[in-house]
Amino acid sequence: MRNQWMSVKDITQIKGMPSSGPGVHKKAKREGWESRRQEGVQGSGVEYLVTNYDLVSENTQTYDSSPKSEANEKPIPNKFIEAYQYDLKASAGSGCLVVSENPVAKFEFSEDWLNKQGLRGKQLAVVPVSGDSMEATLIDEDLMLVELVTDPKHARDGICVIRIDDEILVKRLQYDYATNGYHVSSDNRAYKPFFVGEEFNGRFAVLGKMIRVLQRAKQID
Repeated sequence: MRNQWMSVKDITQIKGMPSSGPGVHKKAKREGWESRRQEGVQGSGVEYLVTNYDLVSENTQTYDSSPKSEANEKPIPNKFIEAYQYDLKASAGSGCLVVSENPVAKFEFSEDWLNKQGLRGKQLAVVPVSGDSMEATLIDEDLMLVELVTDPKHARDGICVIRIDDEILVKRLQYDYATNGYHVSSDNRAYKPFFVGEEFNGRFAVLGKMIRVLQRAKQID
């Protein structure tokens, strides 16, 4: 299935989607789906532009928005860029030690899709989330598409993957120019924010910035 406009009722029939209308609206708001008024329907009916992710194999997933050829025509070639999921978790709780960085899955993205997302030439990785401190933005076992950064100036705010000592965390960052440090917070208010300043010199690093939720582990209606 390609990207297409769908009614809320039709979306509830898709495997892996919320089974209720309110659940669809919550998911759409949470993930920033494009919407429009549903034509031919009285009242405030809306349609959403839905992207369907088809699983290609057990450990390879392809994201492609390139034009498809018509029947009996030669296929339209498109280059695919690979990104890997590694055997580590960006903790959304108390932190997870990096035990191994062996790739466990491969994702393929078409150049056309990457161009549309503004990600051409970016170094990407797929990172699983562990914990509940970023709920409801991120859920335990969600998969994030992350732009890896070598210069922390490229990831000074937003949801980022960070390292503190030997722990990998996913937190919301806000850079403080006055103190040359980072305000670090969780979307789950049960977790207290903290500040990373000069005392963390050599112990702290920004590894990447979340681009989007690539795959939801579960649905919250």
